[in-house]
Amino acid sequence: MSIVAGAVIGLLGGRLWTHAIDLQEQRLSARLSQEIRRRHDPAQWIRDSLARERVFRDFPREAPPREIGREQMLSDCLVKFQLPDTTLANWVLFQVYARDARGALLGRAGAYNERGFRPGDRISVLVPDLRCASVAGFGLSMLPATPKPPLHWEEPMPVPRRHPEPG
Repeated sequence: MSIVAGAVIGLLGGRLWTHAIDLQEQRLSARLSQEIRRRHDPAQWIRDSLARERVFRDFPREAPPREIGREQMLSDCLVKFQLPDTTLANWVLFQVYARDARGALLGRAGAYNERGFRPGDRISVLVPDLRCASVAGFGLSMLPATPKPPLHWEEPMPVPRRHPEPG
C-alpha cells in the first residue's frame, strides 16, 4: 500500500514540477520579448502597454489553444490545434510538448509562421517518432512577434553640437 501511495505522490509531484517548468519558460520568453521592445522604443512600448490594458479590460479572458485532432502518420503523430477567437497576441512560434501519464516528455515539435498566427487559425504540428495513443496531454508555449528594428535611415539624426567660438 505504501508503495502505491509513494508512486501516486511521485507522479503528482512530477506533473507539478513539469508544469512549473513550462510556466517558467513561458514567463521568461514573455519577459524577454518585453525587454526587447522596451529597449528598442520606450515610447511605443508605453503606448502598446496602455492599448493592451484597454483591450484586457474590454475583452474576455484569453483562452488557450485547444486540441481538435490527432492522427498517426507512420511513426509520427500529427496534432491539430485551433486558436480561440479571444487570442490577443500575434504569435509567430507555437511549440508543443507531448507528455505521457507520468508527465515525462515524449517529444516536442513546433510550428512557425512569419506573418503570425491569428485568432481562429488552425495549427498542425507533426511530432516525430511518437505514437499518438501514448500521449496523455500536450504542453504548449507560444512566442509573440517582436517589432522589427527600424532601418538605419529611419533613425533620427543626432542633434549637431555647436562648435566652440574662438576666443
